[in-house]
Amino acid sequence: MRTLWALSVDAMFLSMVYWGCSGVFMWWQIKRTRVIGFGILAASAIAVSLLVVGMHDDFSGPGGRGRGAGPGGPGGQRAGSPVTATSTVTE
Repeated sequence: MRTLWALSVDAMFLSMVYWGCSGVFMWWQIKRTRVIGFGILAASAIAVSLLVVGMHDDFSGPGGRGRGAGPGGPGGQRAGSPVTATSTVTE
């Protein structure tokens, strides 16, 4: 089942890449839409760059979830959140 799942994910990846490349090729054939298309591509590249930088800062910064901090990681809380004692140690 894992092999079938991996093959289907790879097939979906290849079909999406083909879909994107064929769309760019078809867009390039229509000369009057090239200027608008370049503007949209530039705006998209800027948006993706900002998203990548923001996600990198969020996940690897001191308050982010990088390096095991955060829910599900060691301690189970985000860095900087208040910690409350829930148990006592008896001797």
